Formats: sequence, C-alpha cells, structure tokens
Amino acid sequence: MLRGLKKGGTNNYGIEDKYSAQYSPAVISAMGAANFTPTDLEKVIAGKNIKASASFTGIQNNVSASSSVKDLESMFQLLYLKLMHPRTDEALFNAYKEKQITQLQFLTANPQLGFVDTLFTVLYNNNPLAPSPLPKPEHYNAIKLDRAMDIYRNEFGTADGYQFFIVGNVSQDAIVPLIET
Repeated sequence: MLRGLKKGGTNNYGIEDKYSAQYSPAVISAMGAANFTPTDLEKVIAGKNIKASASFTGIQNNVSASSSVKDLESMFQLLYLKLMHPRTDEALFNAYKEKQITQLQFLTANPQLGFVDTLFTVLYNNNPLAPSPLPKPEHYNAIKLDRAMDIYRNEFGTADGYQFFIVGNVSQDAIVPLIET
C-alpha cells in the first residue's frame, strides 16, 4: 500500500475555481490517462490486483495506491500514468457531468438532504467557499475543463512536497529501483 500526502487542497483556490478544483480528481478519473480511456485502463489491468487514485481535501492532497506483491511494478506504472499524464476527453467530461446531474435528481427528492444543505448554508453564513454537503447541477456546470486540468497538474503533477508512506511484504532491494524509476 502506498499513501502520499501534501499540504495543499481546494482551499488554495478561490471562488471562481471552487468547483473546478473540488471535482478535478473525479473529472480526470472519468477521462482516463495518457492514451487510455477508463475502459481501456480496466482492460489493461484486468487480472491484476492494483488500484491508484488522487484526491483533495480542503487542506491536503492525497495520493493512494495498492497492489499485490507480484503487481507492485504495475501499481507504480498505473500511479505514474494517472498523475503525470491525465487525459483530456471532452466527450467523457460531458458524460461525467450529465451522469452526476442525473444522479442528483434522485438525491434531491430526499427532504433530509435539503435540511442538511440549508443547515450548512446557515452554519457557514452563506460563505461561497463553504463546503457543499449536497452537490447541485450548477456546481457541475461551473467546472471548466481546462482549469480543472491545470489544477490537477499543478497539485499532482510532481512529487515535490509529498510525504510517501509505503507498507507491505516487499524487500527494500526490490522496491527502491521501482521508486527511483
């Protein structure tokens, strides 16, 4: 298992970039990496026990990956692709937004979620940078693809500032060359 942490997060961005920053890891994940769509990536890693992802909180960036011992090199390769070579695909970006907006129709039917949304609005005194417990269609419509890509590359495109933690049943002699590569 690998975990990387770095100070940063969505709070480094202003109101104009709030949703582009907040949803950039999900947008990138929905478009794939390098020349691979998400479906292509699934085919490439079929039969391997590997995962890799990036995420934000308000104050930190998170990178995580896991694999079996025999798939360790593939895990590092997948993580490298996802972090260093995010893929831009406008059709998949639009499909991601449509899917999220459609799912919101079912969520907004629950009155408890409306209460929570109102509670956050009151607690944060209508602050436009406050966290949103329930996304709204306008949040997804406010995502600018180019800006989301820039934010993702800025936050995840280099290992500078990250602290990495790696645990597992692997020798130091085996893992050091993979890390260096």
